[in-house]
Amino acid sequence: MPEQAVAVCAEESQRYGARMDTPIGSYTIDELEAALHAVAGAYPYTPVLPTLMRAKELRLRAWTLREQCHRPMQIHDLHRIAGWLSVVMANASFDLGGMAAAQTHLRVSDLHAELVGDATLRAWSRSLHALIAYWDGRPHDAAEHAAYACSFTGAQGTTLLRAYGIRARALAQLGEISKADASLRKVEELRQDDQRDEFPGILTFPQAKSWFWTASAHIGLGMRERAAQAEDAALSALELYGVEADERRRSGEMSLTLLDLATARLLRGEHDGIEANLRPVFSAMQRRRIEIIVRRMLQLTAILEQPACRAIQPLREVREELHDYIHYSRQSLSLPQAEVNA
Repeated sequence: MPEQAVAVCAEESQRYGARMDTPIGSYTIDELEAALHAVAGAYPYTPVLPTLMRAKELRLRAWTLREQCHRPMQIHDLHRIAGWLSVVMANASFDLGGMAAAQTHLRVSDLHAELVGDATLRAWSRSLHALIAYWDGRPHDAAEHAAYACSFTGAQGTTLLRAYGIRARALAQLGEISKADASLRKVEELRQDDQRDEFPGILTFPQAKSWFWTASAHIGLGMRERAAQAEDAALSALELYGVEADERRRSGEMSLTLLDLATARLLRGEHDGIEANLRPVFSAMQRRRIEIIVRRMLQLTAILEQPACRAIQPLREVREELHDYIHYSRQSLSLPQAEVNA
């Protein structure tokens, strides 16, 4: 394959360049940062486990170089690279269902960020702490982590947009309506800014994801009158996701958005089209399984178990299909614990 030949030649140049750039020079740092860009950029479209192992390999390289390095600026750069790679590893562990492993990686990221005073890395890492707590059924912890992330006012790019987004979702789960709405207003304000992130892919927070999280916050409030706002936000997210080429679509985020759209429509008493909303989710999960999508399916199944939904034949069929898929997914998942906790 031409792509493989190109990659092999590039790896050969990289190895030789690293030998020339002794003990550690700008070339070595630049190559490691470029590898971080590649891993983060490809993350939303590639299998999770190989990405976790690649990030592990790169972080070990950064740690090894740090032990050999004595120049302050290079030490600073290596801490930042290792910190962001720890975030990627945390995200991958989280997507694979390894909540405890993800938090371990984030604590390491926190240490790297504190050592170099990187507000953006600290806020991003803390927001991921919040997201994990949110999905782990600990909304109070999620709200506290998110509030701390929001305190890093010097954070760059979409970092604060992400922090306020998860704060709104956590506060919604807690029923803190006025505080959740205040966070949503802040999200809307930040959404208007022209924000550029240093790294791509999983380390950026696109507009589509912002709308998806807004939909989740409205649903989290559990009020029927918010269902229309949730549906509008979910449709805005799907419109933005849909403009991307098939190979560049964030299938995991789109799946969660479709599940939120189905939930919003159920809250509004709409029963038609629910199965059509879920069909792309089943298809995407066959290509790239993510644990929180299964958890979100369980939440939707609980809604469909309510008497009002059980009385409607098409919804009973959707519930049974979800139940069967969740059971099959949990039975077929074969992931060695050593790999999840790597």
